[in-house]
Amino acid sequence: MLALICAQIGHDWGFFIMVTDLPKYMSDVLRFSIKENGLYSSLPYALMWIVAILTGFLSDWLIARKFFSITAARKWFTGIAAVGPAIFIVAASYAGCDRLPVVALFTIAMGIMGTFYPGMKVNPLDLSPNYAGTLMAITNGIGAITGILAPYVVGVMTPNRSITEWRLVFWIAFIIFVVTTVVYSIWASGEVQPWNTPHLLNKSVENGDEEDEKVTELKKTNHDLTLKEEMLNKPY
Repeated sequence: MLALICAQIGHDWGFFIMVTDLPKYMSDVLRFSIKENGLYSSLPYALMWIVAILTGFLSDWLIARKFFSITAARKWFTGIAAVGPAIFIVAASYAGCDRLPVVALFTIAMGIMGTFYPGMKVNPLDLSPNYAGTLMAITNGIGAITGILAPYVVGVMTPNRSITEWRLVFWIAFIIFVVTTVVYSIWASGEVQPWNTPHLLNKSVENGDEEDEKVTELKKTNHDLTLKEEMLNKPY
């Protein structure tokens, strides 16, 4: 749970910097007109949408074919979605004012970020099919705080709107991406958690007995999880 929240914070920090400040960067540093700014600022999100859909199918295929466990798939796709954008946004800041490579690097960065969706974005459903909505609300709610902090920090750090100031902004995003991804890679899980079925835990406590194999099996094979497994194992 904490690893998931950490990954959400890291993703949202980078995402909100791109969402709220990429048009500003293109105006301040690259000197795009309003019309050009709107066009080139939209390209990264179009690619991100395509990548999110395609990697969603890829993740399910890898899990269904037993190439990855659910936990491994979530960690790998989350790692790619964080480290990839971290590298490309920093690289974009070193491309100077050369418009074509800068736009290309930002577009690739946001495209790779789409792999978060088959990664940590669907992880709440793995951890708790019964409370996935609540878990998603908690993680997204905490992550959304960065939507307030990130633009403010960027504004404070770029008073002169210079490329040197922006480069520092992207390096900080790089560090946040990497640190939160390391935490997620170590402690994240794709297994159903015991608190997904509290009635079984309460029953065990009331009886004063240790969980037997039947209770353990019931926890892992609740109805929602069974449906999920059936969908993943369908041949493509």
